[in-house]
Amino acid sequence: MQTKPHITEQIRFLYPEDSLLLALSEELKDLELHSLERIEKDIRTALDTSRRGTIHQSELTYLFLRWKVPLRLPTLASLMKTFSSSTHPEQVLYKELLQFIQKLIQNQELRGGDSEMTVDQTGTSGSTSRSYKDAALANLPADFHKQPPVDSAMSQLIGSLKNLLACHPEGLTLNQTRRFCPQLLNQDVLKDYPSVRHLLQSMPKVVRLEGIGVQTRVLLALP
Repeated sequence: MQTKPHITEQIRFLYPEDSLLLALSEELKDLELHSLERIEKDIRTALDTSRRGTIHQSELTYLFLRWKVPLRLPTLASLMKTFSSSTHPEQVLYKELLQFIQKLIQNQELRGGDSEMTVDQTGTSGSTSRSYKDAALANLPADFHKQPPVDSAMSQLIGSLKNLLACHPEGLTLNQTRRFCPQLLNQDVLKDYPSVRHLLQSMPKVVRLEGIGVQTRVLLALP
């Protein structure tokens, strides 16, 4: 008898480059912030006494298991890869990672515990709100015409993307772009978009996307 795939695994299959935020929102919905505080305290007192800002992936995995952070191992691996050091990939930028999780949880609390990202699907009967999970599974298009807000977080993101892609004229995959530009996971920037892909598609004057699926590459916009 076959077991029905976990909903996040279905999304990961359909949108492998955009599944991290969805998985985190689902799996961390019951996490209490004091668990993150305990992890950071353990790191500062035992693992990073010199305040380098990084620890080994295995050490962070151990702490997440010790304090029972409810992340599945594939999700944790993707998260650590996103916040890995560019010079030493086995090292994790733990402060940025923990701050990201904290902000994600706080935003979910502000939304009343609703961890599902939504997109607007307009049809003949008007506009209705659907969860991103439902939209993805039904292969429905998201709103690509939403304009990003102009604020300091967005300005930092635009600057980081331009600097990053100027160093990679051949372009980067979506996963590489997210890894080297953590600002893409800033919840203040991403809150109005169902995924990183959709956010990037709303910035045609900054970047352009070529290819489909996992073959998609992110390049600087044409002058």
